[in-house]
Amino acid sequence: MAQYLGDGVVVYFGYPHSHEDDVERAIRAGLELIDAVAEIDASFGRAMGVDIEVCVGVEAGPVIVGDIIGEGASRERAVIGETPNLAARLQNLAKPGQVVIGPNAKSLLGGNVQLRDLGRSEIKGSAEPMHVWSVLGLGFAGGRFEKYRDRQLSNFVGRGDELDRLVAAFERTRAGENVLVQIVGEAGIGKSRLVYEYLNRRPSTTRSLIGYCASYNNATAFFPFIDMFRRVLDLDDSDSLQWDISRIEAALSRGGLSRGQEVPYVLNLLGLAGGQAIDPDLIGVQTQAAVTRYIRNQGRILPTILFVNDLHWVDERSEAIVRDLARIREPTGVLILCTYRPEYEPRWPAGIAVEHIELSPLSNSDAASLFQNCYGTSDEYVIDDIMLRAAGNPLFLEELAGHMRDPGSRKTTESAKPADSGIPDTLAGLLLERVDAQSLTAQAIMRTAAVAGRRFTAALVAGADDKDDDQSAFLQHLESGLIIQDGIN
Repeated sequence: MAQYLGDGVVVYFGYPHSHEDDVERAIRAGLELIDAVAEIDASFGRAMGVDIEVCVGVEAGPVIVGDIIGEGASRERAVIGETPNLAARLQNLAKPGQVVIGPNAKSLLGGNVQLRDLGRSEIKGSAEPMHVWSVLGLGFAGGRFEKYRDRQLSNFVGRGDELDRLVAAFERTRAGENVLVQIVGEAGIGKSRLVYEYLNRRPSTTRSLIGYCASYNNATAFFPFIDMFRRVLDLDDSDSLQWDISRIEAALSRGGLSRGQEVPYVLNLLGLAGGQAIDPDLIGVQTQAAVTRYIRNQGRILPTILFVNDLHWVDERSEAIVRDLARIREPTGVLILCTYRPEYEPRWPAGIAVEHIELSPLSNSDAASLFQNCYGTSDEYVIDDIMLRAAGNPLFLEELAGHMRDPGSRKTTESAKPADSGIPDTLAGLLLERVDAQSLTAQAIMRTAAVAGRRFTAALVAGADDKDDDQSAFLQHLESGLIIQDGIN
């Protein structure tokens, strides 16, 4: 909450802490605010004879954050840039109960956001009419890969061995062994793409159960399993009041759940009210038992793959379900497949069979092949420069290629270099999120390094925070992977 302006409020997303999905977070907050105000209007506004309504404008872009100004309730950080003004103008365009977004915000959204094109509108302070959209709703999509999967997929390269290991792990499951596979790697390294390719190649006589964790829902109990049931039951993104409860009850019953004892808890998990009462004191325990039983029942019917994506954002209840499934000794017919980033430390039960797959950056040849597929160039200078910038990360390679294809993203002179294109907006939030997760000392070092250039000596930045004045203090910050040691001198 940055500032109160009469009957309005200014909210920053991405400051003071960045997230890779800040635009979606802003839109989600706007939609929830509209719903909350509608409830207040229904219960209070009408009784008082007034209409209480809200309009929301969202835009994305860079700003410079300065010193604190004002006093008391008016204290705020001075922000320099056109983005806050554009968001205010978009809010003025919005009708009551509407979220309106600009072109920068739209460019950072995935296919899970439903929009209505409002055409171009005159915006005060803008030299040309601005293209704007209203938000119709947010779909129940998974992670970054799934949200952007409607784009043409690039070639799948460099992960043949890992794909073979997944196939072998599932064969062990079919032979009666209980196996848990954990795929570990930094953001964008290809975890979700690897699983996508594997699931698309699995035998037709198998079943997959898929649930995604989300960064903004890690406090929502059972969130990936809510996602799983919505996929299994083919529940769309319409209001849950439109869903056919009798159809859902029948499907859960066919899945082996008791209509009287277990189905009501799954319905409650989905935000539905069935005909059976549930015990409020036992909701957590009974829901966990019902979800676990459903998954085990699927394994008895067909060999099953349970895929839980982005486990680094998992809630405690969901994590407990995965652990409970992993510790079962008798054959379950369920391969547990999880992906997570290196900062997460799983607490698996002792003695279980864990297949650890750690994804490394692509080799130079695979990275070059991927970039050429995305950008369509054989220019060695361009490829070498991009290889250095992307460091073998498939997502970085794809986004840099897409950014360079955009004529507005770089200089158009023949002397333009790949580095002139800057960092794609689609990666900025993800990279800043990694920087924000570092200590203040590490952040000071990275700020100095950013000015020094891509390559620098440890001595140059060792005292960046005015506290550490030796190289050993600097070297301890190399573990983040944001600064890489490539030599000693």
